[in-house]
Amino acid sequence: VLSAWKPGSAEALFQGKLGTIMGDASAGKALRLRETKGTVWEHIQKGGVVAYAILGVGLLSLLMILQKIRDLSQMRVDNPQVVEGFLTLVADGAAAKAQQALGTLKTTTRELFTVGLRHLHKPKAILEEHLYAVVLRQRLHNERWLPLLAVVATAAPLMGLLGTVTGLVRTFALITVFGTGNAGKLASGISEVLVATELGLMVAIPTLVAHGFLSHRIQKNLSLLERYALEFTTAAQPDKPRVPAKEIGRASCRERV
Repeated sequence: VLSAWKPGSAEALFQGKLGTIMGDASAGKALRLRETKGTVWEHIQKGGVVAYAILGVGLLSLLMILQKIRDLSQMRVDNPQVVEGFLTLVADGAAAKAQQALGTLKTTTRELFTVGLRHLHKPKAILEEHLYAVVLRQRLHNERWLPLLAVVATAAPLMGLLGTVTGLVRTFALITVFGTGNAGKLASGISEVLVATELGLMVAIPTLVAHGFLSHRIQKNLSLLERYALEFTTAAQPDKPRVPAKEIGRASCRERV
């Protein structure tokens, strides 16, 4: 009995009047097609062993993406307009005011400039090394798992292709035994071919998009940190102006006279 069918709507038809009655033009095949859809887990099971492997890789990819989003949320870098005011204080030699201004900066930028102020009066080469160490530490921390995400984005379609090949092999084996007349026997092999390819693409596409987005944001923040480190070094210890050789020669002549 169909739930959408109301016997009252067909009552007029049996009385010789206009009425409506439910009918199935597919002769029952529509109901059978609806019953074959099954649940999501049953759909995954049609893909065989390769589908389980792709599902595990997809779960690993999801965990790595969530971890990278968490790392990116903790990597807070100020805009160049905000940093410009701080560097002006450093260039003017107002170290005390610059120390107070650190509290207004974001976490990652404050970490970089805290190290810079700590080694402010050291030689320029040593100051650059300390600032570079901070940038390198941030790079190692924030770029972790990104290569593995790229591997997953590349390997997932290949795993789907592997499922396609194994499904075709199984289908050809069934054709050899039962021939092409029994479609029910061939359905399992064909399902394995399609489901494995589908799952491989479903894992690869979101992983590839997430990898591109996360890589762009992380590289942007790291480039800003490298820029701020260079600008801090220049503001803290500007190069002394070079005296032209002609002026040195004139000064030597005057001393002799």
